[in-house]
Amino acid sequence: MAKRIISGLVFLIAILAYGCGQSDRYADLPTRRSEVTPSGIKLGGVLRLNEEAAPRSLDPVLISEDAGHHVGDQIYESLLEFDDRLNLIPGLAERYEISEDGKIYTFYLRKGVVFHDNPCFPSGKGREMLASDVKYTFSRVLHPDSRSTGVWVFEDIVEGARDYLNGKAEEVTGFQVLDDYTFQVRLVRPFSPFKYRMAMAYCFIHPREAVDYYGAEFFQNPVGTGPFQFVYWKPNQEILLKRNQIGRASCR
Repeated sequence: MAKRIISGLVFLIAILAYGCGQSDRYADLPTRRSEVTPSGIKLGGVLRLNEEAAPRSLDPVLISEDAGHHVGDQIYESLLEFDDRLNLIPGLAERYEISEDGKIYTFYLRKGVVFHDNPCFPSGKGREMLASDVKYTFSRVLHPDSRSTGVWVFEDIVEGARDYLNGKAEEVTGFQVLDDYTFQVRLVRPFSPFKYRMAMAYCFIHPREAVDYYGAEFFQNPVGTGPFQFVYWKPNQEILLKRNQIGRASCR
């Protein structure tokens, strides 16, 4: 919801500052001349937002507080999202199906969605987001090494989740890549609220390359497909994001 508002307001740069200082240090950043749409939305320039507290992490599997979610929601996208009335709408998945018995969820991904350019990729160019990235993201929520606070999202409801979490299986059998653009989740029992969990921060889709490249520092070097791309994070001062202009699922 917030990402849709901000992407309409800001053309190039978004600044999320949880310090109190005001300065002209960003005056030389490239911006487009401000314009106003017929509906009254201002485009271009710089937007500064204050947070009452600093995010603890921008690693999706560790985002559990408002500040982290507010920033992460601009960087990442999820299979499904909430609109401004809290209705569930398509995100990275253009549509989904639920089996008659309520135990199988099949997500059909948007094609052409690209991860942000980042040094973690060859030549620094982001690649297309695929169903394998969804599997990696969801599996990482359950992997003991990630120490995720969102294990509960899948643990008791997804087929094979508990065995994977306990080291008894190498993969979560309930996470299936059917092809590059089709991902399936199999539940152990019908659970109608499951689809809403797909819009949570824990399910923000991110690439394996970024986690491997940054290691323990990934929490301060996020890479996603969202409307804004991470630039830098100065702890207890500010986080700078710039507009992502290509390959967004939300550009529809």
